[in-house]
Amino acid sequence: MDTGSSNLWAIDNNCDLDACNGYPISGYTRRKFNTNESSTFHVEEEDFEIQYGSGFCAGYLATDTISFAEINISKLEFGITTYLDDVFGYMPMDGIFGLGWPSIAVDNVTTPIQRILSELDKPIFTVWLDRKVNISEGGDAGVITFGGFDDNNCESDVDYVPLSAETYWQFTIDGYSICSHKCQKKAQAISDTGTSWIGAPQQVIDNVVDATGADYDFFQDIYTVPCNNMDTLPPFNVTIN
Repeated sequence: MDTGSSNLWAIDNNCDLDACNGYPISGYTRRKFNTNESSTFHVEEEDFEIQYGSGFCAGYLATDTISFAEINISKLEFGITTYLDDVFGYMPMDGIFGLGWPSIAVDNVTTPIQRILSELDKPIFTVWLDRKVNISEGGDAGVITFGGFDDNNCESDVDYVPLSAETYWQFTIDGYSICSHKCQKKAQAISDTGTSWIGAPQQVIDNVVDATGADYDFFQDIYTVPCNNMDTLPPFNVTIN
């Protein structure tokens, strides 16, 4: 479930690339889409390809009936991937369900959210993520609620802010602070469930590294802090609205 993109795609059952099958290190057994088992599946004569922040995928467009959360969408246009970059092989996933705005949908397809809006109690969805490092831990890693607010997992006091663009879920932040480092300059941010890290301009990252002693991971090109150090580290405050 990716708020940073708008297309839906699944992995073709005939794709035998290592990235399509998934690497054992991911701790997850892939469930690929066997198009021959669907009587409502229809191939469209059009290829598709998507470049993400990390990784590229390609394949062809098709339509089928998609069902999730007791919602059925007939003749939804989506991608069948026949090629995945290596990075996807390490991810415990069967595909990507884009939750972004129509304006960033590749090939101008109608997005799943567009199709289900009229069926929802409210035109919203709520995402709650739990701290779960490995699939082997069992249980749910989060909950997504379509058409309502997640009263079970989220705080009841909600402050809404206007979007600054109908592309990503983009909004304005008023500043940030961590230890002695402060900035009260407005900036743009996006809420992206498709990534687990925080991205920011280099100066901001330098300040966070200085305050936390984060280590640079050359393989992933990110700074990390051990989870068992969290209780001893200073808070990173972001001001919104």
